[in-house]
Amino acid sequence: MSSVLTWGAGLVGAWLPTFLVVLFTTVLVLNVFGRRPKNFPSGMMILPVVGSLLSMPRGPTMEMLRGLRKKYGDIASFGIFGNRVVVVSSTSLLKEVFALRATADRPEIVFTTVRNRILTDNRISDIGVVGTNGQIWQEQRRFMLHHLRDLGFGKSSYEPVMVEEIAELLDDLEREDGRPLQMKLMGVMFDLFVAGMETTSSSLTTIVHLMTKHPHVQRRVQEELDEVVGRDRLPSFSDMERLPYVQATIHEALRILNLIKLSLPHMTAEDCKLGGYDIPKGTWLMGNLDDAHRNPEYWKNAGTFDPQNFLDENGKFKKNNAFVPFGVGKRVCPGEPLARLELFLFFSHLFQRFTFTLVEEHRPLIETNPMFNTPPDYTARAKYRTK
Repeated sequence: MSSVLTWGAGLVGAWLPTFLVVLFTTVLVLNVFGRRPKNFPSGMMILPVVGSLLSMPRGPTMEMLRGLRKKYGDIASFGIFGNRVVVVSSTSLLKEVFALRATADRPEIVFTTVRNRILTDNRISDIGVVGTNGQIWQEQRRFMLHHLRDLGFGKSSYEPVMVEEIAELLDDLEREDGRPLQMKLMGVMFDLFVAGMETTSSSLTTIVHLMTKHPHVQRRVQEELDEVVGRDRLPSFSDMERLPYVQATIHEALRILNLIKLSLPHMTAEDCKLGGYDIPKGTWLMGNLDDAHRNPEYWKNAGTFDPQNFLDENGKFKKNNAFVPFGVGKRVCPGEPLARLELFLFFSHLFQRFTFTLVEEHRPLIETNPMFNTPPDYTARAKYRTK
């Protein structure tokens, strides 16, 4: 018995110094590298290297991000792969924070870096407007917007080009003669006619789905189109202001789709104060657009598809500051004017000519991805409207 105790004491004596060194080092590392800066937003525990991954084994899911806001408020934090991330919610804070020059930088994003290296034969990593910063970003964004304006994108002068493409799409649908059409194919058709903008194609696919699920909304849209435009000509961009219910329906569909739930990351270019907190240079910032589109504080009927969310008591179209499908601040999507024009023209032309009915729903709108929603997959029938 004494020999066993002696052996055990020797073992403890041999390993105790090592254990104490490891314990001391762990505590030191956690204290130095895992500690939040002074007056930094509250949030999940942040460990060195792994950040907050131990607290979110399935990664940063949408439920986790919604819970973060509920528990810690409109400005909360977590860590991922050695980076501190601050999530900004509430419409007023989103617009305040992302309007600042100090928050307009982007961290290095693997996709854009690799893409740019490939495009430039491994010579340059900072081209384009998504992943560049500072003077380079300002110059390239200015260059892009200048040439988009020259081409007429987002203006009524671009309308004749778009109408020609829409006419082809309408002819293709008419040739289907009311046969069931799987929306994967419809999505491909949309892709061919919307200037290659995936977000516009996804939005149109979702809008058609919502119209089949809410036939009373589809009927009211068609009634307004018949009353204001008639059937003898196609709707024009100049008709938009006289079509408040059409506008409201498009906006409400974009709100429900909520395609971009969490903005691409920004990065602070310098130490700054946001929402009363001190944010060090190099901190990642992400805008919680999901909260803006789902918060009942901002919408009459936040949880359901209801165009009344964008109409006043007189039936006039009204804007809502919480509607931010194209992002906010200095990094707002530069293609927004073009996307709005495309959506209005495609939507109004489609529903002036066709009534859509649902044949089979293969997959509903998918919301599990923390960054993006995936449009539904379904089969629908497009029936030509007779006069």
